[in-house]
Amino acid sequence: MQYVQDFDGLVIAFSQDSNIKGNGVANEGVVSTKLGLKGIPNLSEELQIARNLFLLEYTGGKTTYSNDFYGKIGTINQGSKNQRIKSEL
Repeated sequence: MQYVQDFDGLVIAFSQDSNIKGNGVANEGVVSTKLGLKGIPNLSEELQIARNLFLLEYTGGKTTYSNDFYGKIGTINQGSKNQRIKSEL
């Protein structure tokens, strides 16, 4: 994240913890259950988003997420001290 500041770059993050995702193939919920698919817990995304927001506060810069399946970026970001962190959901 510090590297891209030199040229006002944007980091695109795919936030999903593969250890928590495990063998999941679809968002955990009613639909994945009805289809008989192993679900991916919301936590797998939330932890990575929180980690990335802490890193962004430390390094500055800009980031966007290629996924926000559960609309959690705004919720996680509410307590942020860094006013440059914005989320448009």
